[in-house]
Amino acid sequence: MAVEGTIANDVPGVPEQQYVTVLGKGPALRVMDRSIVASRRLLLHVRMLAEERAIPYQLQVSPYSGTDSGSFLIKGAETTAISVPVRYIHTPTSLALRSDLEAAVRLVRALLEEPWPKE
Repeated sequence: MAVEGTIANDVPGVPEQQYVTVLGKGPALRVMDRSIVASRRLLLHVRMLAEERAIPYQLQVSPYSGTDSGSFLIKGAETTAISVPVRYIHTPTSLALRSDLEAAVRLVRALLEEPWPKE
């Protein structure tokens, strides 16, 4: 599981259908990017944990970006990513919301408590 910051481009001038993630809607769960298609089993497990614990989340499809989870896939691991939305990412003035960070921490904690899907 990669844990990272990701593109939040919900800003004036960007059409809503082109948003990657949005501030204030919780961490993003990576469905796919340029290096992975997330493990369906793992993604469903993380979504279930979020819903059971009332942790907000959003799904992310990013065909032009990637995460360290791509290197996990090369080793044969099932993978996805939990990403905190960040506006102006990779700049000196990056902006994230505390509520999104806190939700990501709660989700990672839930995953540590129940690390793998129940069979």
